[in-house]
Amino acid sequence: GHVGRQPPSLEYLTAAKGVGWAPTSSVKTRLCGAMGKAAGVPDCTQLLVLTDDTVVDNLRLRYEADEVHTNVGSMLVVLNPYRELPIYEEAQMNSHVGVRLANAQPHVFAIAEEAYLSLMRSSTSQAILVSGESGAGKTETSKRLVQYISFRARKDPSKAASKLADALVRSNPSLEAFGNASNTRNANSSRFAKFVQLHVSNEGELTKASIATFLLEKTRVASHAAGERNYHIFYQLIAGVADNAPLAEQRRRVLKLSAFATPQAFDYLRPAASALGAKPPTSTPPPFEPDALEQTVQRLAAGGLASYQSSSVLKIISAVLHLGCAQFELAVGGADGSRVIGGEAVLAPVASLLGVMEMSSLLLERRLTIAGLKEELVIKLTPAQCAGARDALARALYELAFLWLVRAMNRSMWGAEGGGDMPFIGMLDVFGFEDFAVNNFEQLCINFCNERLQQFLVERIFKAEVRLYAEEGVPLPGGGALAFADNIRCIELLSGIPHGIFRLLDSQCISPQATDARFFAEINAQHFSHPFLKAPATREGKAAHADEGFKVKHYAADVVYSGAGFVQKNADSLDAHVAQALRASSEQLVIELLELARQREGGGQKKKPMGR
Repeated sequence: GHVGRQPPSLEYLTAAKGVGWAPTSSVKTRLCGAMGKAAGVPDCTQLLVLTDDTVVDNLRLRYEADEVHTNVGSMLVVLNPYRELPIYEEAQMNSHVGVRLANAQPHVFAIAEEAYLSLMRSSTSQAILVSGESGAGKTETSKRLVQYISFRARKDPSKAASKLADALVRSNPSLEAFGNASNTRNANSSRFAKFVQLHVSNEGELTKASIATFLLEKTRVASHAAGERNYHIFYQLIAGVADNAPLAEQRRRVLKLSAFATPQAFDYLRPAASALGAKPPTSTPPPFEPDALEQTVQRLAAGGLASYQSSSVLKIISAVLHLGCAQFELAVGGADGSRVIGGEAVLAPVASLLGVMEMSSLLLERRLTIAGLKEELVIKLTPAQCAGARDALARALYELAFLWLVRAMNRSMWGAEGGGDMPFIGMLDVFGFEDFAVNNFEQLCINFCNERLQQFLVERIFKAEVRLYAEEGVPLPGGGALAFADNIRCIELLSGIPHGIFRLLDSQCISPQATDARFFAEINAQHFSHPFLKAPATREGKAAHADEGFKVKHYAADVVYSGAGFVQKNADSLDAHVAQALRASSEQLVIELLELARQREGGGQKKKPMGR
């Protein structure tokens, strides 16, 4: 995209895992001979023989020598060392000041310095993209980028810019508590994507900052796979009310939690049944320390939240935790509808935390207002429908609390003055490509984002190179053709007008008869001859019916999408009947969350940056 009248220049940074095979002796000899030492070459474009094997071998040599950064031209590959290395200290930051990328050793700080110098030289916004698979180190790399730019743009420690830089650095762990979770590959996996903007003045000082978030994996709130955990903040709540935790007695009273609370006591913290083909966890994440919750509260305070605000947010999170304990059965005595097992007492903590009189009616029935009728139509729900209403409310409350938190942080970092027109350094930290045992709506959205990023790189690197050769009259290597995979047709399949997969999903959500099976069948019927849609099949490669799923040929792999929830998740929003009841809440934050929900539904937009 363009910023102002000029497109921002972009340095591409990717985080990747350590590579799993050793270099051959012949390749190692060539690499060591080129550099005179066993640490490989700092830029893979310097390799005398450039093949997949020599690139991987070079990365392996450097990784074994604790050289986790390697350039590939203007791109940087960072291999996760899975341990602390003394390479991100202030001494390293000082050594990169004023050094252009062409003259610097490969390092995250070198990328950040190049973006800063380019912005100062051209007054043009810059962008840094951080991409990689789960566990590759994207979150840590993003924090190092923010750390360096905050350091670089801090001219006078006594100025407001210095305090802003501190608040920005501390915002990362605050968001991690609410947006990160443990999965089978990564104990601190970011389950949301974010775009951070750091506005820099003509004098080189940090003036404003904002964070936009998207794709929060809100389905994790109500269900997560075996070997994974829910969001960190839930476990911090439980650890924070134990007898040895700071302010434990006060928090137990406010959050309606017992000193003997354990994760196993809450349905939302117990994993769902393992999917067929799912890999067992390699290890169990350690429990949180008793002071973890207090540390999160202190970081929220550093990010601009008052103590009563952070307390209100924690009450919403606790309400979600208690909400998951509600179970349902058919009403007794032949009456229609359902009832809460254990009665209203089960939902009493939820009602108290949300500041409403009672909760059961919000989960046991739906009220519809029909045009021309003065009375509401009351629909009694089945136990399964009640559980769906419970989970939908939990997801909505958690997502709104997360977005409200981002918005509050933005207010403290954005301020009331101008600055939004200044050039900025933007950092995009997004999910890597995902292919699980069962791929659902979340994986479809994540992989679509990665397809768009891949197309950007294709356009920026390969197609731009072809145009440059043509403009300068230089023959292309390989006899006039440059072979590369162009994924533009895959993007058209996913988002094209009028029958792209996402368009079909939106149209399904309008229909009262919408089901996942109808959605799958329509995809396979509309695009049966499309080169990037394969015949329906299971993950194991067996043929499947057209209404059981669909298979997309992505740039990274062929992915089978199946399972329930596509239609429901795409249309997932706070029920109007529930929202109306919650507007009577005595909790100010609940009212603000409802207003935020209204704005997201199109009832009003703010111009200042906020979480989305």
